[in-house]
Amino acid sequence: MRAEELAAASTRKRGARISRRDVLSVARDLFERQGYEGTTTDDIAAAARITKRSLYRHFGSKEQLLYELHDGFLGDLLTAVENLSGSPEERLRSVVGAHIGNLREHGRDVKVFYEEVKHIGSARQGDLLRRQQEYERAVVEILRDGVETGDFTVADPKLAAKAILGGLTDCYRWFDTSDTGNAGAIADELNRLILHGVEPPNQPGTPVRLTPRLASALQERATTAGESPVDRIVTAATHLFSTRGYHSTTTQQIADRAGITKGALYYHVKYKEEILVQIMRNLLDRYLSILDLGRTLDLPVPQRIASYIIGQTYAISLDREAVAVLIEEQKYLPDDMAPEIDEKERFAYSVFQQSLVEGTTSGVLDPVDLRVANLFMTGMVTFAYRWYQPGDGLDVSDLGVRFAELALHGVRTRPKRRQGSSRKR
Repeated sequence: MRAEELAAASTRKRGARISRRDVLSVARDLFERQGYEGTTTDDIAAAARITKRSLYRHFGSKEQLLYELHDGFLGDLLTAVENLSGSPEERLRSVVGAHIGNLREHGRDVKVFYEEVKHIGSARQGDLLRRQQEYERAVVEILRDGVETGDFTVADPKLAAKAILGGLTDCYRWFDTSDTGNAGAIADELNRLILHGVEPPNQPGTPVRLTPRLASALQERATTAGESPVDRIVTAATHLFSTRGYHSTTTQQIADRAGITKGALYYHVKYKEEILVQIMRNLLDRYLSILDLGRTLDLPVPQRIASYIIGQTYAISLDREAVAVLIEEQKYLPDDMAPEIDEKERFAYSVFQQSLVEGTTSGVLDPVDLRVANLFMTGMVTFAYRWYQPGDGLDVSDLGVRFAELALHGVRTRPKRRQGSSRKR
């Protein structure tokens, strides 16, 4: 009994020394490994080696822990944009540098937060949205100032700000936070892409135009279809996984939403994991079909890249819930099925990369860091699933064109094309 009392006293002593940041780090590690819903406050207290009572003294709830992960990295970003000075370009460069520096410090916090944010209640969601909009407004103001000075050519500064910040934030999915010396180089490449795009900056940009036939073909390949029982099960599960999370969703809930019995569900699928894999497989197969269409057509490289981006925009806008599942629930993929999803993602990356290499080799694209360009452009579009709402005044075709223009041309004002000239690509 004496030994147990000493152990308890030692635990209390260590608990007294632990900081809020230490507890947050422990919670983040558990959320990352087990998911928010798969982690209890008992788990967090035990891992932090404090009592549950001490945990609640630091944080009022498990939700508060998740909220404060966001508060840490967004608070730093808001501080960074408060006192910016210089030209619009200098200020925009500062924002990019601060954002990547923030990911270097808080990359895992960002990852966990965006994968688990669905579990934050509506009151705190409103507060998060207000703070995110404050950060976004600072970037919109920079872009508008650049348009006024003639330094930037941006048709819609608000949309451009969302795209830029989306691409920057999506870097958490590939940026190696352990390679601290690489942050400056990554920020430089991203600034180059945001300012100038992938086309040579000293030339007029390629007009982004798709024929009605190509636009229709891309949209058709991006569209979900199917009314079979399996399709209904997948559709029901996609909604539930994206709104409740995979861990919190039961097969009974999926069956109820699909309008079938639980027995009928198990007739078509054996395990809940099988449905998760099918959601991701369907989405990636549609995207690969879009890439295949652009690859088989005889399009100049810039227009081919535009077709990839516009087609991906269709896919995301038409099935935002499936994108949410792909991005946020991959930790729950069974070990024997994860390689298939990983291979599809790698193949999509390689097809896009092939066009970038071809364009650079032929001189129609600028020699940039092609890996960063590929990941940033893809992330810029992918991240739109978090904010784009069909019917909010911006047609998905126009959205795709704006994304493509930003990827190809950037925001920096380019030389004007001489009237009557036609530069072949």
